[in-house]
Amino acid sequence: MRNWGKAIIASTAALMLPAAALAQAKPDATVVPGTDEGTQELNRRAAADAAAQDRANEASAAQFNQAVADYEAQRTQVAEARARYEAEMEAHRQAQAAYDAAYARWQADVAACRAGDHARCSASAPAAPK
Repeated sequence: MRNWGKAIIASTAALMLPAAALAQAKPDATVVPGTDEGTQELNRRAAADAAAQDRANEASAAQFNQAVADYEAQRTQVAEARARYEAEMEAHRQAQAAYDAAYARWQADVAACRAGDHARCSASAPAAPK
């Protein structure tokens, strides 16, 4: 029980310290805000630093926005190139399928021609797809 009592007293004292410090603090009537040269210099320096930080933040934001725009443009170019490639591949697959069908018909005609069906004889084989 003694430990609880000490803890309560210590926590109460810790809570009362800021209030006691505030009660004892009295404003100095001789100091007029903004008249001290050191304070004015610090304020000017702080304002200049803040303005420089604002400019740096704006530059950083602009650089970031440009990087995002460049990335999106590159991503669009890649998507368009992929779409063109896929379209070309599909056209090639279709041309290859048409060639394969024509070649199979030609082979059947050659076999029929050799078997004596001269109506199916042809002068040339189908052209290969490009």
